Amino acid sequence: MLTPEEQKQVQNIITARTKLLNERIALQEEQLSLLSSQLDEKEQELAGLKSQLAESQEQNSVLQQALDELKEKSRPEPVPVPEPQTQTQPKPQKPSYLVSLLRQHFALDSFRPGQEEIIDAVLSSRDVFCSMPAHYGMSICFRLPALLMPGLTLVITPADPVSVPRDSHSETLTASLTPAKKRELIRKIKNGTCKILYATL
Repeated sequence: MLTPEEQKQVQNIITARTKLLNERIALQEEQLSLLSSQLDEKEQELAGLKSQLAESQEQNSVLQQALDELKEKSRPEPVPVPEPQTQTQPKPQKPSYLVSLLRQHFALDSFRPGQEEIIDAVLSSRDVFCSMPAHYGMSICFRLPALLMPGLTLVITPADPVSVPRDSHSETLTASLTPAKKRELIRKIKNGTCKILYATL
């Protein structure tokens, strides 16, 4: 049997240990609550990232579908480009509404040899394959029809995005576009503001 003094000492030890244990439990519960709060914040961040990813994938899907449809329609056939006329045998400029449009949109007074025939073939819904020297004015052959025809004109180019022809009717699609820029590009395509879309390889 323990003496009263010994029983009191045992009781004090039990009380002290119980208090210490309760404090540890309270501390662990506080830490657990903090971890739970941090977990909730991370889950909210993850949900936001998933939403942004889904939106970006949807935008990419729309652009990819537009690119695929335009690629399927492009089955070109060769159209011979006439040799430039010499000064001794000048070819008279044939007046046409295309020349007026050339002056209006590009501030040029006449076509180079072959340009007008190519543009007329495109506007007549004929497939065209043409090969021209560098800096000969090939872009006129698709930029002018793009302004006259309905829908979007897709231009696949190996050139650097900075070097492609720019005007108020054209945009460039690159892998570096931010989600906001992609949304703006889709809006311009849908409302017809963007008539020419350059896609770099």
